[in-house]
Amino acid sequence: MKIKQSPLKLLDFVIINSNYRIIQPSKSINLKEAALAYDIDLNYAIKNDTDFYKIFIKAEINLGPDTKSGYSIFAEGVAIFKIDNNISEDDKKALLNYSSVPIALNYLRGYISNLTSYGPFGKYTLPSFDTKDLIIQKSKSTLRHKKEKK
Repeated sequence: MKIKQSPLKLLDFVIINSNYRIIQPSKSINLKEAALAYDIDLNYAIKNDTDFYKIFIKAEINLGPDTKSGYSIFAEGVAIFKIDNNISEDDKKALLNYSSVPIALNYLRGYISNLTSYGPFGKYTLPSFDTKDLIIQKSKSTLRHKKEKK
C-alpha cells in the first residue's frame, strides 16, 4: 500500500538529559521479573515555538526511595515537529496529542533500550502502556494547574 504523508513532520529528536545507574542485587536476579516492579513516571510538555512544536518527554524509571535491584534511569528528550498550516486548530491539537507524543515516546523508548543494551542485566525496554490514559492524566493535571494559578 502507498502511504499518505502526514501534515505532522518530525524534524529531530535529541536527548537533553540522562542519568543511568546500576543497583547491584544481593543475589542473582531475572531482570524481566525485577523490571515488572519498577516504578515508572512519565511526563511530557508541548511547547509552541513560532512555526515549530517541541515535545519535551521524560521518563523516571526505578528512581526514588524505594528503588529495586537492576537499572535506575532518568532520560529526557525533545522532539521537534512542524505541522502543515493548511489544517484546522483542532486537527493540530489532535496531531500533537495523539501522534507527536507517542512518536517522542518511542524515540525515548529506543534510547533507553540502547542505553541498557550494554548493561549487565541486558536490554531494558520501557513497557507498553495506555497512551490515551497518559494524555487524559496530563490534560487533567494541566487544568488543575491552571485553576490553582487563578
